[in-house]
Amino acid sequence: MAIADSASKINTSVGGYSLKHGIVMYEWRLEEAKFIDGMVYKTHDIPPNQAGKKVNVKFIYTYSDPYKIISSLVRKERELGEEWIKEHSWRLRGEAKSMKNAFRKDVVGFKRNFNLWKDRQDLDILFVRAGSIWDQKEKIEQHIGITVNLPDKRERKSDIKEIDSENKIEEMKKTYVDMHEFVQKNAFLDKRV
Repeated sequence: MAIADSASKINTSVGGYSLKHGIVMYEWRLEEAKFIDGMVYKTHDIPPNQAGKKVNVKFIYTYSDPYKIISSLVRKERELGEEWIKEHSWRLRGEAKSMKNAFRKDVVGFKRNFNLWKDRQDLDILFVRAGSIWDQKEKIEQHIGITVNLPDKRERKSDIKEIDSENKIEEMKKTYVDMHEFVQKNAFLDKRV
């Protein structure tokens, strides 16, 4: 999520939840974005090269355990089909056509996406683990200068049980172990410049 800085206060929510008051825009390609002060942008894109120079932009990057993400995508593919997976992968600049290869290779692109954001030193980024958003509300508000109204916390629907084979689970654990370990240790990461 990118937030163009503004003196105006809007009440919003973070991490893919709907806004209470204010405007949210979806920006799937940040390099092409023309950021407007005071707007909240939702994206899954990789970090832009020049966003911080266009306007004063602050970023909130929400992340989750890759095992839960894969489980969720398996469920989504079952519910919404391969076209949804292709579209979601495109937003992350991945190459997935389905979830069948995602256990042994990051075809969706979320691991690459996460590392590109995590390694950026020139952008004003606050990283918050998705399940910790409610515990980090004050830090989020300090970072963006906006009052945040979060919805009630709800449990994630997806579980590793969504994956139908022990082999796939073991492949997934090998592929995403480094991201999994990072996520387990870090509920919050402040990468302000």
